[in-house]
Amino acid sequence: MLLVWGGLQELAVELLSSGSSGWEHVPHLWNPSMFKFQGSGITLFPQLIWVIAPIVFYILALLLAKSLMEKLPLKPLLVDAAMNKFHSLKLEK
Repeated sequence: MLLVWGGLQELAVELLSSGSSGWEHVPHLWNPSMFKFQGSGITLFPQLIWVIAPIVFYILALLLAKSLMEKLPLKPLLVDAAMNKFHSLKLEK
């Protein structure tokens, strides 16, 4: 979801700013344009950031959750409660 939302939002901002002459893309080797819109280039790297950043965020969130679960003294209680809920759902079906 972050991939789609971030990519569309970045593209909309860039299209609106280039359409209203809010900024102009100056082509460089480190910031190539993907396509032209009303004569201005729409850059590639801001789009790539929105492909990479949510993946990095998700991995870091998983690592943080894992480290917090290892440090919480209530971990066995949380796991037991979750497993009991899971088993009760299986029995109800």
